Amino acid sequence: MKGKKKALSLQERIAMAKKAGLVQKPPPREIQPILESVEDDDDDWDDDEPVHMELPENLKSRKTTVIQAPKGMLKVSDALFHMLEPYTVYMHKEEDFKKLAAMAMGAWNCAVSTPKDAKKLLEKLISTVHTEEEQRDLADVLRNLMERKLEFYPDDMRLIYSVEAQLTRKGPHLNVMSELR
Repeated sequence: MKGKKKALSLQERIAMAKKAGLVQKPPPREIQPILESVEDDDDDWDDDEPVHMELPENLKSRKTTVIQAPKGMLKVSDALFHMLEPYTVYMHKEEDFKKLAAMAMGAWNCAVSTPKDAKKLLEKLISTVHTEEEQRDLADVLRNLMERKLEFYPDDMRLIYSVEAQLTRKGPHLNVMSELR
C-alpha cells in the first residue's frame, strides 16, 4: 500500500525518542514552582460558563467535522487524565489544572510527532518558563508525560488540537479536540 507507514512498536518509538534526547527517566520533582512560573494567557475563563469547543485557527480554513469519539474508542481526555495521574496532587486550583492539561497535550503531541518536530515543540513548550532551573524541571515533567503516553497508549497516534480544562462540582473535566484516526 502506497503512503501507508508501518506502525512502530512501543520499544521502537521509545528508542527513537531516547535517541533524539526526548525521553529520559526523570527523578520525581516538586512541580508547583513550575506551575507558578508557566505563563498563563487565559485569565478570562469563567467557571460557570458552559464549555463549547471552538476550532483552532489552523483548522478553520480546512473542511473539518467535529464528532464525539465513536463508541468503544478511547477518549483522548481519559488518556490525558491517566497520563496526569501522578501530578493530580498539584491541582490545587483550576489554573494549575489548565497548565497541567496543556503540558499533557504538548507531551502527547511530542510523542506522536517525528523526532525533529517533537524537539521543536518541546523547545517551544520549555521556553514558556524563564529560569534555566525551571526550564530543566519543566523538561523533566514533559519527558515523563511523554514516556507515560508511549507506555500506556503506544498505538494511539492522534494529534491533539486543543484541550480545555475545568474544575467542576463533580471534579476535574477535560474537553479535548483531536484527530480521528
